[in-house]
Amino acid sequence: MLKRIQRLLAIRICGAYRTISLKVVLVIAGLIPIERLALERARRYLHTINDEYPTMAKMIPPQHAIFECRMFEHERILILGNESNLTPKNFIPRKLRNKDEWGNVDKLVKLIMKTREDDEWDMQNTEAWIKQLPF
Repeated sequence: MLKRIQRLLAIRICGAYRTISLKVVLVIAGLIPIERLALERARRYLHTINDEYPTMAKMIPPQHAIFECRMFEHERILILGNESNLTPKNFIPRKLRNKDEWGNVDKLVKLIMKTREDDEWDMQNTEAWIKQLPF
């Protein structure tokens, strides 16, 4: 559909007959094919996103993600309750308090690491998709 619209626009720009081919009329009108523009803009957009949001695994060590990162603060409060002050020093003693506490801390760590892994996969898939673009 976009090709048809671009073809009509190019015909109007150069005043050609309607029997002219799309490639020829685009060259005469000095226009870039719409699919090429769309791919170029998508690649530029995704490249900008990758620059703004580098992968978490490369930037944030697991210790920071589990104990300090604000991104997971809501999960810490939700799973551990009001006593969400989890530190490397109280990590083991807290797990050894009782079975419920062990399960809660374990659940939190699994959730954080799963989120980080999923984000890493998403970023790798995006990078692979960008590399497949034709230019």
